[in-house]
Amino acid sequence: MILCSLVPELPLAALVLRESDAPLARRAVVVEGLPAERKPVRAATAEARSYGICVGMPLRQAEQLCPQALFLAADPGAEAALSRHLLAGLYALAPRVELAAGGEAYLEVAGLGEPMAFAARVAAYLERRLLSRPALGIAAVKSVARIAAGLAATAATASTGDIPVRAVPRGSERSFLAPLSVAEHLAADPALIERLKLFGLRTMGDLARLPLG
Repeated sequence: MILCSLVPELPLAALVLRESDAPLARRAVVVEGLPAERKPVRAATAEARSYGICVGMPLRQAEQLCPQALFLAADPGAEAALSRHLLAGLYALAPRVELAAGGEAYLEVAGLGEPMAFAARVAAYLERRLLSRPALGIAAVKSVARIAAGLAATAATASTGDIPVRAVPRGSERSFLAPLSVAEHLAADPALIERLKLFGLRTMGDLARLPLG
């Protein structure tokens, strides 16, 4: 089984964890650049998200929602350094680890004890290191584990309890994926997604039921 740990706020964590910027964690902060730039939001503090700001939103729209927010450029150097530290810490927990560019980490959990207990150890390490909660997904393959982690993160937006974890038992991947939106969970060209909608193909299950021809 594969554990995917989703850390969507890596750009923000890289800035907040710099000693001089520690107070940023308690302010409305948006990361990726100035509102005049044609870029999407990469990360935002909880204070900024309380105004409706979310990842992927145009920076100009974020400014309209929260004019008093502090807009900062990402720090690639700080992100790379933080990624190296995270990877070193995760290797102490599992022998096979992959840290992806999007901020997600994949760990092979075979032979490391009960998967949910192992997930709790990974979550505790990341939360302590990042000062924010990761979201976790467990499945037999990376792509499904990544989707499960994303759903766990979405479900956690209104929760302040335990670390969000979504587990997909081996063999149940098809039933798990079937009701999910193609537009939200299938990495594809937007024009292709619109074309699939024209044919009434809106869910992963719709696609799976098509004949191969």
